[in-house]
Amino acid sequence: MKMKTLAFAISAALAAAAQAADESLEAAELAVQDGGAVGESEGDTLEEVQVTGILNSIKSAEQIKRQSDNIVDAIVSTDIGKFPDENVAEALQRVPGVSVNRNNGEGQTVTVRGLGGNYNVTTFNGRKLASDNETRDFNYDIIASELINGVTVNKTPQAHLVDGGIGAVIDVTTARPLDIGEFSLAASFRGAYGERTESVDPRASLVVSNTFNDDTLGVLASLAHSSYSNRHDNYFGTGPVARDIDIGNDGSVDIADAVFPSYAGFTLYEDSRERTGGTFAVQWRPSDDIDINFDSLFSKYNIDSHGSQISIPTYSEWWLSAPNGAYTQATVDENNVVQKLAWDSPFLIDLIDIRNPRQSTTYQLGLAVDWDIDDFTFNADISHSRAKNENAGDNRFVVARTGVTAGAFDWGSGNKVPDLVLSDDITPDGTYGGWYSRLDGTGVEDEVSTFVLNGKWHSDGLFTEVLFGLGYTDQGKTRSYFHSTNASIFAADYLDEVLQNVDPSHLVDFYGHLWWELPSEAFQAGDADNFLDGVSGDFPQRWASVDMNKLFSFFEQLDPESAQLLTPVFQPESSYEIREEIAHAYIEGNMEGDLFDMPYYLNMGLRYAQTTTFASGHTQDIDRLQLDASGNPINDDWRHVQPVTNENVYSDLLPSLNFKLSLTDELIVRLAASQVIARPSLYELAPGPQSIPSPVPTASSPCLFPPETWSPIPRTSSIPH
Repeated sequence: MKMKTLAFAISAALAAAAQAADESLEAAELAVQDGGAVGESEGDTLEEVQVTGILNSIKSAEQIKRQSDNIVDAIVSTDIGKFPDENVAEALQRVPGVSVNRNNGEGQTVTVRGLGGNYNVTTFNGRKLASDNETRDFNYDIIASELINGVTVNKTPQAHLVDGGIGAVIDVTTARPLDIGEFSLAASFRGAYGERTESVDPRASLVVSNTFNDDTLGVLASLAHSSYSNRHDNYFGTGPVARDIDIGNDGSVDIADAVFPSYAGFTLYEDSRERTGGTFAVQWRPSDDIDINFDSLFSKYNIDSHGSQISIPTYSEWWLSAPNGAYTQATVDENNVVQKLAWDSPFLIDLIDIRNPRQSTTYQLGLAVDWDIDDFTFNADISHSRAKNENAGDNRFVVARTGVTAGAFDWGSGNKVPDLVLSDDITPDGTYGGWYSRLDGTGVEDEVSTFVLNGKWHSDGLFTEVLFGLGYTDQGKTRSYFHSTNASIFAADYLDEVLQNVDPSHLVDFYGHLWWELPSEAFQAGDADNFLDGVSGDFPQRWASVDMNKLFSFFEQLDPESAQLLTPVFQPESSYEIREEIAHAYIEGNMEGDLFDMPYYLNMGLRYAQTTTFASGHTQDIDRLQLDASGNPINDDWRHVQPVTNENVYSDLLPSLNFKLSLTDELIVRLAASQVIARPSLYELAPGPQSIPSPVPTASSPCLFPPETWSPIPRTSSIPH
């Protein structure tokens, strides 16, 4: 989508301030080069130069990477409320080995070293955060970038880190008010203009932090809001297969095994997103030995996605009662790939409208207490988070079938998209028939509660530090799936069923195709401008779209009984609840010294984790299944879906080792070895209907154990000063 940045008055003021700062910096540099100091009397010296902004962000990330015990990559905000990217997921794509998975152009989830969401764990301020994703993956698009202070990607484990991430443990952090110190306020407002959507997308944020009571009490609050619209125009072609072409339907094959798409057409997809989020933190340090932190996160993210599509079946589908016209022209290239294809009487067309809303809410509350006692540091941390994506069948996928007298595709035009020439425009006044009307949706609710006790002993002995701790995590995720009972009830396949309640005068005959005739009020004229702007070709610029509310109202008037089959109904066999209780304990030691006059650091640890899984859902009664000698079922009473709950317990010992050797001030050699686990996917754990291929029945199993791997990772890193 083409964007134009708007210049606001506040931007001009900031630019003027930046220019003044640059001029001051240049003056300071000249003064230093001349041996003097800016703004000081003769004889004074410049004691400190503080670097901020992008350069400071890069340097801070380098220091985190250099000083870490394990192999990590990090991203740090340039200043309070200023993260270098629009989205946390998009920021993570800077990290080597991390790639971003996008949803309509916006980064949503990440893959680390080729491993997807089931193999990575995301934490927020070190605590596991609930996700509205129905898998173990985490949707980073819920967190506005202005709310966070940094992201650390732990690529090798340590005993004190959360287990379950073979790919990585990704920790998103926020700022603490006492670390910021004095009063600080950061506000931003910007907008972008979309040429295709013809709308302005605002984005605003506010971060306020201050300290009180002689800098022993700090409070930080942040708020961010953004609205974003985009539009995608595209051509599509699906299912290219080899088919015989019979020109004129005279029974003879004119071109054998010609290759062309089964369906082809154009899509206009619009996406509106609105995100509001905030954080609130209180930090109290009543003495040098005690540090108490409370922090919270809230995010609300709503998406309204709407697609309008004109789809052309290029062949006569086998289930049709009449042919999709007769081919009148066809040409192929040297590879027998069709370049031009025309047919008429009729030229069938599907109008498809799609809506996929998302209503997501996420929050987390956390309280941590750090206490120093002599050579020991203790930490107690408790947190609770909840994420919910509300969808009780709000997705809509509607197909209305229509057609024109004749049409032709030209894939050999030399343009980026093929030409599509139709004998008539697609307007609301055309002839339309009911075809497919699916309402479905998946609601997700996730809750995570954790409690941990950690300790650290500082020693002058063989181990400079010894870390130890234990904790408990209770996480429950519920998936609720809704679907229409029969989305095709008003299609040609079910005419006999509906005719029991409806007079046949409501049918329309279109070139031998019998449809339930849809009124023109159920359609609206296409209102999109500049479709595929800048792309050469002869193709439709506008076409009618379905008014879904009026369409469903018409169905209810036509046949209320059949229309009920379109209502989304809870599907127990595709829904489940997975609850995991994880108890852990660990011990970890750090050693450091010199090896051949080169500083080294050795981190060793052992983590014990016991996982108890409760999986609730609905499944078929496989115990009743009887098979014949060929392995085929001979009875049907096993197919009845019934509620079931299964429990599984397993334990893991997870050793880890991280070693680094500083060959020079700029060159560090690292070596890591560990045993890691990734817990089974929720789909694999959830009870569900059995699949009975002959001769062996298969199904998911709540009693699966996690995949394990040993991962020795050598790495050399050169980090400049």
